[in-house]
Amino acid sequence: MDNENTKVKAIASANIGGAFAIHGIRIMDSHNGLFVQMPQDSYRKNGKMEYREICHPITAEARSELNDKLMEAYKQMRNEVESEREGFNETEEETAFEQSM
Repeated sequence: MDNENTKVKAIASANIGGAFAIHGIRIMDSHNGLFVQMPQDSYRKNGKMEYREICHPITAEARSELNDKLMEAYKQMRNEVESEREGFNETEEETAFEQSM
């Protein structure tokens, strides 16, 4: 996602062992940095909005591995997008230079 006005930086899906898929995982940005937010439901409890994860890793090790893989994929995608933008900007500059000649 390419919107600076939102905390959501990416929406991902995970395929676990070719047998289980999780959709709607979000890479979020906060004042503490990027983090993974699992899909969640919201509901009201005593007039206050509450949230709970719909699905999630059971062990700390599984959560850490899933988070690491998702963040790695996010960073790789960001690098690819930035490389494409840089290539596009260089092409624009070359075209502008050629047109001015």
